[in-house]
Amino acid sequence: SLGTGAFHCAVEVHDREWSFQSHPIASGIFCVVPKQCLQHSYRTSVTMGFTTMTEREIATLLEHMRKDWPGPRYSMLSRNCCHFCDDLCRRLGVGPIPVWTTNLAGAGAAVKAVADVAADSAYGTWFA
Repeated sequence: SLGTGAFHCAVEVHDREWSFQSHPIASGIFCVVPKQCLQHSYRTSVTMGFTTMTEREIATLLEHMRKDWPGPRYSMLSRNCCHFCDDLCRRLGVGPIPVWTTNLAGAGAAVKAVADVAADSAYGTWFA
């Protein structure tokens, strides 16, 4: 077993669930009722701890994060909902999300990086 899987991640804080998705022009950050996202199936929760931030502080934080997480920059391998949730959890002061949530994306990104280097090398050889 490689310990990999494809997971949707979201962070529940103050009775709201926050995540990130692809969007052609706007921020990819979105909010739903906890465990009710219609695009995904709920499986389990991982307790990350508690934040000392107030709802107002979290709203301000997420407003700032919208600039860092535009929908057009979504990438299934290197900038997805799990990466967003890791960033949000760290900013909330509860630490990183479990490594197993991003194993598959990390493995895919590594394979893509090797393929990109190989393609660049081949391109340089063929067209030099």
